[in-house]
Amino acid sequence: MLPDTPRGHAVTKAVTALTTPPRDSRPVTEQMHRLLAMHQGAGMRISGHTQGSTRVRRTAAVLAGMVLAGTCLALGSGPAGAAGPCGSGYRWLDRYPIGRAGSIHLYYNPASGKNCALTYAKEQGRKESMAIKIGIAGAGTWADFDHGMYRYYAGPVYVSARNKCITLHGLVGQSTRFVKRDHCD
Repeated sequence: MLPDTPRGHAVTKAVTALTTPPRDSRPVTEQMHRLLAMHQGAGMRISGHTQGSTRVRRTAAVLAGMVLAGTCLALGSGPAGAAGPCGSGYRWLDRYPIGRAGSIHLYYNPASGKNCALTYAKEQGRKESMAIKIGIAGAGTWADFDHGMYRYYAGPVYVSARNKCITLHGLVGQSTRFVKRDHCD
């Protein structure tokens, strides 16, 4: 998704103009000229090309793609900045099967010292009973839990557990899984 800025709107309009057949080639060419003028710092020039020229359209399409890719990277939507199911900063630690019904996925954020867990159903899209609980091992209570009738997953649930062991409980349908005293480091 492009940002809600004048530059984002200009790129969106230019891409739309390039992908829809124009009634008159002049408005499309004007859009391309405006887009190219906005990004002349990239070293692209359009001098010497006539309106409606295939080369201008190709250049504008390449430039629009570069701007779109740059915008996506700047917004952090690329793999390096992508937020997972627990939010940004969490990295995947482990997966624990819950019989044949699903699995528990565990994540950790080293900056905050928090663990995050979700229960995923193996058969996605069918509503069934799911639950996920997370806590500090030996605490006697769960720090966080989520349960209900879900189509895809239960959670996320969180616990602050830097240098502490955690305990997990996941449920999908009639299948359940306890994970006791895990990830103690």
